[in-house]
Parts: sequence; structure tokens; C-alpha cells
Amino acid sequence: MQSYLRKRFFNILQDKDRDKAQRLQNYFCSFILVYYTSISNFSKEEKKENIEKFLSKIFNKEESMISSILIQLHEFKDSNNSRDECMQVALKIN
Repeated sequence: MQSYLRKRFFNILQDKDRDKAQRLQNYFCSFILVYYTSISNFSKEEKKENIEKFLSKIFNKEESMISSILIQLHEFKDSNNSRDECMQVALKIN
């Protein structure tokens, strides 16, 4: 699982538009939330930091914004069949 996560994060880091609202929501709905627990564990074990701090570095966003997104989309954590529903949520991104 860790090598899969590393590959996905590497691909995200290559995306110059990863910090744009629609792309950000797509990454959260199709990857981050689907593997939320694994990513949380990965960030703690590999990077020695909480998931908000880890994702803020990946997406070049403030931790508070990452936390806000996670709160707004909390019902989709660890759910792999809800991407379309997740994408319908109107995120409030500052």
C-alpha cells in the first residue's frame, strides 16, 4: 500500500494545477478520502506529521484549508463508491 500511495502522491506533485479548487476536490474525492486511513497512517509513520500538515505540503495549501475540506467531506472518508456524490458537494474553499 505504501508504494501505491507514494506513486499517487508523486503523480499529484507533478500536476501543476493540483491547487486549483476543482482539481483539489477531485483528488480528495477519488483518492485522499478513499484511502483516508491508510494515508493518515502513512503520514504519521513515514513523515511523522498529521494528515493535515502532510496534505498541506502536497497541495501547497494552508493546514486550516485542508482541515476545512476534510470536515466538509468527512462522510466520504474510507468510502470507495461515492466519488460522484462527493464531487457534487459545493466546497467552501478560501
